[in-house]
Formats: sequence, structure tokens, C-alpha cells
Amino acid sequence: MQKSQSADADPDDARVIVTGVDVEHENVEVITVLQAGKEPPSTAQKSTFSPRLKKTTSQTNKDYDLKRVRTFQQNWIKQFPWVQHKDGDMTCVMCLKFPNISDPINPFVIGTSTFRINALQSHQQGTKHRRCQDAYDVQVNEAVAPLDVLLKKIPEPVMTKMKKLFNTAYYVARNEKPFSDFSKLCELQNLNGAAMGSTYLNDHGCVSFITAIDEMFKGELKTAIDEASMFSILCDGSTDAGRRLKLHGLLLLFACTTMHC
Repeated sequence: MQKSQSADADPDDARVIVTGVDVEHENVEVITVLQAGKEPPSTAQKSTFSPRLKKTTSQTNKDYDLKRVRTFQQNWIKQFPWVQHKDGDMTCVMCLKFPNISDPINPFVIGTSTFRINALQSHQQGTKHRRCQDAYDVQVNEAVAPLDVLLKKIPEPVMTKMKKLFNTAYYVARNEKPFSDFSKLCELQNLNGAAMGSTYLNDHGCVSFITAIDEMFKGELKTAIDEASMFSILCDGSTDAGRRLKLHGLLLLFACTTMHC
């Protein structure tokens, strides 16, 4: 028990005298004296309070999580059909099935023992996982592929017309013609019996076809670069008839055929 007394105060002011502190039980005994300088009467009011603060809800939950032993819940398989539990770890069947699409360092590819439902929810919403899920759906049922469905529904005459429109738009882009020439070229082909139809025969249609062609070429080029062992880019510039600078590029791809590549 430690004792302390208050310092001198104004006689007209009331003061508080701390008569004792119980360290073991963290209780403080206080005697309130109405007037300073007087001996506390035998009927002085006493109160005991504890400075110990109660734990908040978040602290209690945190302590519970630290002590809690988490395990794999079998009902998760119904909610997340792609999860599998083996050798104490959780993995994703879809991501393991498509290693060229999934993230190789993802916990559900390597194997994780973080048995939390929010971890499963986070993985299911991931971009790579959704792409693996889409690839699996297409593999199981090709009819679910949007492009396949669209192509199968297009009649043969319409498909033939679209090929002619794409070829005409490619000619415009390849020869650096203005987009307004597209409709004139289509009208000429209609006169020659090519049956170009009456839709998409404007500059906006030409832009749409050229954009689609550009995306296809960029995809093929990216695949070729990814599969090449080495590549080299050569660039040069020249001026056209309007004295505008034009940049020409040449991409050389090399395939590795020996162990030294």
C-alpha cells in the first residue's frame, strides 16, 4: 500500500485527499473533504473506483481470432465448387487446370491454409480466376462461347457479304485512302454484281471494320513475339508527297533451335 497527500490549497476550496492505492487490485480509496484545513469527519464520504478500462468489442474479437483454430468447412464446397481441400491446403481446380491463364504465385495455385471464407470470396472475384472459369465453361460446352454462338447464327449469304466488306475496308487502310472512299468502292462492287448489301456502307462502318482488323493483327503479333526466342526492330523514316514524315518499321522474329539460344 502506497500513500500520498495532496498539496496545500485555498481554504475556501474543496479538495480531494488520496489516502491509499491498492496496487494489487488497482483500487483507489478517496476521501472528499468539504473544506480544506479541517480534519475529515468520521462520516466522510468514501468511494472506490477502478481505473482499469474494459476491453472494447474489437479487442475482444481480435483476442478470439488469435486463439481460434480455423479448419476447412465442408459446406464451402457447395458454395465454391472450384475449391478442393487436400493435404491440409486449399487449391483452385480451375486455376490448376489452366496454368497458362492463372497466376502461378496465387495462394490457391500454390496451396493455402488460410481457412477464411473471405479468402475464398476474394479469389472467386479475381480476374485470372474468372478467365479460367470461362475457359473451362467453353471447354465443357462450346455453345457458351459468345463468338461461337454468333458465328453459328449468321446465315451464309450474310457471312459472304461481311467478308467482302472487311476486304474493302482493309484495302482502304492498306493504301491510306480516305474513309469516304469506302462507300464509293462498295457502290462500285454492287454495280459489278458483288452483292455488298445496303448496310455499313459509310465511313463509320469503314472505321469499325478497320478497328476490328487492327485488333486481330495486334493479337497475332503479340502471340508471335511471346513465342519468339528473340526479336529485333528496325525503324526508318521518309517523307511522302505532302512532305509529311512517315515512320517505317520492320520486326524480325527468331526461333530458338539449339540449346545455346
